Amino acid sequence: MVTFNLLLVALTVCALQAGRMRFEHSATVAAQTVLGSLAQNMAHALNQEPSLEPERVLTRQLQHLPELQDFLGGRGYAAVVDPQWRQIVRQPSLSAHPDRTAPSFENPELRALLMDAVSGGHFFQRSPASHRWSLGMHIGADESLLLLRRIEGTDYRVLLTLSAWDYLHDWRHERNQAAALVLLFQVVSLIVSVLIHRAWRSQATALRALRFEKGLNQTIVRSAPLAIYTRDTEGRVTAWNPAAEKLFGWTEAEVLGRFLPSVPLATEYQDEDKALRLRVIAGESIPDIEVQRQKVTGEMFDLSASLSPLRDDDGTISGFLTIAADVTARKQVERQVEFLAYRDVLTGLPNRSLLQDRFAQAIARAERHHRKVALLFLDLDHFKTINDSLGHATGDALLKEVARRLSDGMRESDTISRQGGDEFLVVLSDLEGTEMITPVLLKIRERLQQPLLFDGHELSISSSIGVALYPDDGLDFETLLKKADTALYRAKDAGRNQARFFDEQMNTEAVDHLRLKNGLHRALSRGELELHYQPQFDLRTGAVIGVEALLRWRHPEEGLISPARFVPVAEDSGLIVPIGEWVIRQACAQAMAWRQAGLPPLLMAVNLSAVQFRRGDVQTIVAQALRDTGLAPELLELELTESILLQNTERVLEGVDQIKQLGVKLSIDDFGTGYSSLAYLKRFAVDKLKIDQSFVHDLARDSDNAAIVRAIIQMAAGLGLRTIAEGVEDAEVLAVLRRFGCDEAQGYFLARPLPATEFAELVKRFEATPFDMEAISRV
Repeated sequence: MVTFNLLLVALTVCALQAGRMRFEHSATVAAQTVLGSLAQNMAHALNQEPSLEPERVLTRQLQHLPELQDFLGGRGYAAVVDPQWRQIVRQPSLSAHPDRTAPSFENPELRALLMDAVSGGHFFQRSPASHRWSLGMHIGADESLLLLRRIEGTDYRVLLTLSAWDYLHDWRHERNQAAALVLLFQVVSLIVSVLIHRAWRSQATALRALRFEKGLNQTIVRSAPLAIYTRDTEGRVTAWNPAAEKLFGWTEAEVLGRFLPSVPLATEYQDEDKALRLRVIAGESIPDIEVQRQKVTGEMFDLSASLSPLRDDDGTISGFLTIAADVTARKQVERQVEFLAYRDVLTGLPNRSLLQDRFAQAIARAERHHRKVALLFLDLDHFKTINDSLGHATGDALLKEVARRLSDGMRESDTISRQGGDEFLVVLSDLEGTEMITPVLLKIRERLQQPLLFDGHELSISSSIGVALYPDDGLDFETLLKKADTALYRAKDAGRNQARFFDEQMNTEAVDHLRLKNGLHRALSRGELELHYQPQFDLRTGAVIGVEALLRWRHPEEGLISPARFVPVAEDSGLIVPIGEWVIRQACAQAMAWRQAGLPPLLMAVNLSAVQFRRGDVQTIVAQALRDTGLAPELLELELTESILLQNTERVLEGVDQIKQLGVKLSIDDFGTGYSSLAYLKRFAVDKLKIDQSFVHDLARDSDNAAIVRAIIQMAAGLGLRTIAEGVEDAEVLAVLRRFGCDEAQGYFLARPLPATEFAELVKRFEATPFDMEAISRV
């Protein structure tokens, strides 16, 4: 009896230890999956918003995931740490939950993990003393599971800590139940042992003890909280305790002598039950299997069961015992974790990981059946404007509606995924040809353009779409994604609300764009950028009264690269901000150098990019350049494009006012090509209008252009503004401009852009002999 009790205790401890290892493994796998998805989303967010500080992007990503709290439990938390292991953001915060302390990094094994982890890892932090002597049955207050994952492309790491009290909650319940049963059995065994010892002296006493033991065992089985039932070798029920009645709904009288009614009649369930029965009858004990069974109401639920053979006195197996528990709640938690790992939390659409799996399946089918697969990269037009003006709640509701409309319009074999922000990917599988894609694109456009109503706001949204094809454009997901992205940007450049298929010309341009972008990173530090200066002439006196600083890139291999090629690349990459700052400083310094060399005071005109105005601190840069060079503010003119004035008007107005307070002059570049209103001209207090060369070029031969130019000049005069015409290429155009009353002009007919030294010589020459505007006008 003592040996049997010790064996029972040992088996129970082993089973509980195995159960704990299984729970720890499940928690580790689930946490690694969630952590990987979280790190991937953060990396993607950082790539989408490179202009923002990484800490702000990571904070927003972590704090805008309330669903993560359900996974973390009562004591867990998620955090992002910098390379020095300082926490920069934590969910939930320590201030909100002071009981959730940070992990100790003093443990040698944990420190080794942190120092060696390139991409990630996990570590179980246990209570050393208690864990050593408790055989793994005790859970210390400070025991936890710590996982680490590096955010791709950065030195930041995501830290996920789960308390053992949370992920071993169900195991603790099972441990306590098992301990209670074992303790009860030990007490009964002790009593029975005493009775048996006495039975040696009296057979009557022994018989009474055996009857008592049988009664006690029956009492234990009938009072056990777990469902316990036995079946014979044919599968008929021979015992059925009250907990089984409560779990399944059938009474003991209804099931005794019958085959187990909880096994559904479907073939797959019957075959599964038969296979388990044959294994146990063959002598195998099957611990902790998970199956689906049904209740008397027909409701399906998840069941965890352990099966053991029952033997007669001669050792023959006469049936088997089943101990079962309902684990539906735990399985639901596991399914929720799986959803978080493979689905977008906001829309419920597949995330990138699941999309790549579906894409691989689509490619496999396409190879077998000689079909095509299309990858669509979809970006919502002007979504940021809606998000910023109406709030994130409206933006989130809009994204959900877009996801619903896209899903409703697709086949079951197609997959739609949200990549973050306002970007979606669509995989169209089993395509016989490219002609099947166009109707899908039209359907997407029609469904998205249907009006939406949110909080009293009627919205209409469009999308730009880039399309790449397998196997025409690539054989793997990353290649097709890159090319679909390239086609998407071409669709945006075409005016948005467009769809573009990738072609090799796009690839050539994308390679050239990347090469120029990489070259620009080095151009500024290597001194490859330089300024040329084009003089501006007074059309009444013929004197040089101003100069425009024009940026040039002298590439070490290609020579001078046209600004039309590299300036858009600089604007797209954000490099225009440091380049623009260099231009302002260089132009001010050169203007001051000319003054010191004895040249007359000239108005230095410098172009401002819309990106530079939006991202950079222009007012501070200009003020610092004027202080450093000593240039008088009234000798600096900043040229603004009309697009600057139309974006976030109040903020732009504030910025323009700050610049005007410095004393510098402002002009509107390329006037007439945008959408400026007269009210804007008055509000922004500009000093000059620069007539775009598209109107000036054919001025003498195109009556429409002549009418436009005349109107601009007359309007400017009425508002007290000066006018300057750019792109003057012949004397005839110059004569017309003088006749219309234009104040200034520049162009190749008068003088081309020159390096600083040559420009100084030209100014000295014209200072001695100005242009004879009267003579030129009579030509």
